[in-house]
This record gives sequence, structure tokens and C-alpha cells, in this order.
Amino acid sequence: MRTIIRDESERDAPYSTGVIHRGLFYVSGVVPQDPSTGEVVHGDIDLEATLVFQRVEEILRSHGSSLDHVLRVEVYLTDMDDYAGMNTVYRRFFPGAEPARHTVQVAGLYDGLKIEVVVIAAVQEVEGTNESSTGGQHT
Repeated sequence: MRTIIRDESERDAPYSTGVIHRGLFYVSGVVPQDPSTGEVVHGDIDLEATLVFQRVEEILRSHGSSLDHVLRVEVYLTDMDDYAGMNTVYRRFFPGAEPARHTVQVAGLYDGLKIEVVVIAAVQEVEGTNESSTGGQHT
């Protein structure tokens, strides 16, 4: 059984925030957003990466996981010149608990953003429930 996670801000999107299945949480692409408004935020790589990893942390925590349980990170950058700056931010969020990771340069991201991140994390599934705290649904 899998649990589909849909955050309120993504109710009308043709994708879910993530999917929990067999103890793994597959988090969809996360972009830099203002935590109070959900609006996309443009800035330098430090700002965008910080907002992305804060959002990843929030998504994981609200569904029974954490950055300590991240197994794999996929980082998409529009400019590899931002690689060092992204790594500086990355180390703040993953100090010593270095999950598997790959970083690739892409031709473009949503709304001209510099970074998007996808993660897979371990999570404790709760048996016998049909809803998660932000709209999870078992299918």
C-alpha cells in the first residue's frame, strides 16, 4: 500500500508532494519557496538552496522522517558554477550524515530558478490509517 502526500498548496497540481511506500518516502521536486506564502523565491544560490533544504526538512518532519533519514538526494542546477555554493549550504543541512547524491546541470528549471531537489528518505509507515496530517491518502 502506498500513501500519497498532497500539501494544501499543491492540491490542484498534477503531481503529489511525495509518496510513502514500504518505509520509503519519495519526495517530489522541491523548489525555493517563501515558507509563509508558498511563493517561489529567486535569489543567489545560497538563498535558493537554503529555502529548498528548509522545505525538504519541513516535508520530511511533517510525515515522520527527517534529514537524518535521507538516503538519496538528487540536485538539479541550471549552472554548475553554483555547485560550490550549493555544497556549502548542503553541508549545513547534512553535517556528517551524507546520503548518496548526484548533481546534474539542466537546461532550465521552473520559473528560471537555480535549483530543484528530489529526495528519498526512510520513514515509519503508520498501519491502519487512511489520511496523513496534510492530506495523505492510501491507494
